[in-house]
Amino acid sequence: MRIQPHVWATRFPRDGATFLPDVVRNSICTHSHPTGLMGAALHALTLAHAMDKGSLPSPDDLWGIAKEAARLPEIVAGDFNIANWRTAFENEAGAFEQAWASAVDESQRAIEVAGSCATHGTGTERYARVLSSLELSQPEKRGSGMLTAVAAAMLPWCEARPEHGLGIAANAIGTDTDTIATMAGAIFGAVADCEPPVEVLDAELFKSEASRLTDIAFGREAAPSHRYPDLIHWAAPKGRADMLASTDDGAVQVVGLGPAEPTADEVRASTGKFAWRWIRLALGQTLLIKHRLPALWQPARSSTPPTPGRATDADAAKSNDMFSTTLDESSAALPNPVPKALDMQRALQYLDENVDDDMHVGRAFRRVARKGTAEQILEFMAAYVRLVKRGQSI
Repeated sequence: MRIQPHVWATRFPRDGATFLPDVVRNSICTHSHPTGLMGAALHALTLAHAMDKGSLPSPDDLWGIAKEAARLPEIVAGDFNIANWRTAFENEAGAFEQAWASAVDESQRAIEVAGSCATHGTGTERYARVLSSLELSQPEKRGSGMLTAVAAAMLPWCEARPEHGLGIAANAIGTDTDTIATMAGAIFGAVADCEPPVEVLDAELFKSEASRLTDIAFGREAAPSHRYPDLIHWAAPKGRADMLASTDDGAVQVVGLGPAEPTADEVRASTGKFAWRWIRLALGQTLLIKHRLPALWQPARSSTPPTPGRATDADAAKSNDMFSTTLDESSAALPNPVPKALDMQRALQYLDENVDDDMHVGRAFRRVARKGTAEQILEFMAAYVRLVKRGQSI
């Protein structure tokens, strides 16, 4: 689902080389296997086909799309980041070319089988046969990136009316309903010539983002978008319930996403410690968010919520200043000031508090390795080994 903007932002949807490298880079963090990558490539190329041709792809069109997807290793061959991932994959799982050939064969068989099922009956009946042929009700296949991409591509062929097709997907209980409906919705939307028949939540945000991506595709200056935190210097709260935070002046913000306003009363959980509530972000997105009850909210780091789309220099400096004692004066005015020295006492305390959290430990190691002396690095590693082996505090 998240790879769709890479297609929307391309000026040449008929040329997979203009967006497939971005699609793969976006996919390997969660679908780090040829089968998952084939699903991402199939969906991206199916969406690009609909945008380019202005029509819903047929089963025969999907054959051509699968052949184009088979060229993915050739298209991304010169990408440094993907090459590094491929090396890691082959160290763990063997030759990538062999695994990719298997994924291509599997996708072609799935398209052939699904295409033969979408030939007669009502849209609901045709789609039900497609799902059955792909065995997408089976737990081991329900979330298959490749099979769900095939089902999403076949749905418009089973039922060409968008509102009816999406309803069919959403009501196919026991399958990956939201993923398939979202992918099929993008394909429908690429060729639809009218507005949805009902009001769409956050429609204005969708329209503004569509305009922004169009500007990007045509090389025009795009409107500013929300500036998300730099994950090298920032870590999300450990629990979802800590995402909603109160500021010193009583305002509310979602950590990493900016200021928010409640739009409905909260619904308390049976435990009495948590609640669910609809809120609307200043950037225009509506969320149903789980949060601690007000008395248990975690205070935000700043008394003034940051402006959507902008990170303050103070916030950037603080996020970068994990263990530093001083800042390099020559870089203090930059968005990400560079620490000049490490406070090892703070570093070791941070390790002690987060030793069971691999992400936090990794961030700490990265910072100490970059900014510490050889002696500090050894000291930090020795402390980590002691904590893991003995479970003792520093």
